[in-house]
Amino acid sequence: LDVALRINWNMISINVVPSDEEIWEGDDGPEVPLMFADLVDEEGESLIFLLKNQDGRFWSPPFDFNNIEYWNLTQGYQVKMNEPADWAITGAPIAYNADVPMRVNWNIVAYYPQYDLSAASADDFYVLSPIIDFVNLAKNQDGRFMSPGFGFSNMPPWTEGMGYQVKIVAEQEDLPIVL
Repeated sequence: LDVALRINWNMISINVVPSDEEIWEGDDGPEVPLMFADLVDEEGESLIFLLKNQDGRFWSPPFDFNNIEYWNLTQGYQVKMNEPADWAITGAPIAYNADVPMRVNWNIVAYYPQYDLSAASADDFYVLSPIIDFVNLAKNQDGRFMSPGFGFSNMPPWTEGMGYQVKIVAEQEDLPIVL
């Protein structure tokens, strides 16, 4: 998987199970700093200023701080870059229809398909159609969003390498919500 990271904020996810055993933290998932070890400038400094998950946990290389235990393959992450870069990670593809569990309120979710899916209202919000009754809002890294309740979307198709924010509304008896 090749992900183009722009300067400033990006919302990313991966759709592969990393094959490099040296980056894994037990069986839970890959260790975040090791995943990005090659993403450095000429002086050997990380190109990443901050990487954070949906729970507010973060890794900041300049401050040598990390409280993200491991990369959760079902989630997306926000990453702030000091400069643009291309990041590549290899591994076995995750099935396009693998479960992505979500909680009520905001989630940053992974996008598994290796092809684009429509997020336009004309297509009934196809990308989230299995859970559309529970989606209040969904948005991408550029602030483009869909609001199914209002039949509105200005989102481009969802694409691999990107992460997406999805706000779920559900009653207790409707849980769990799985894309």
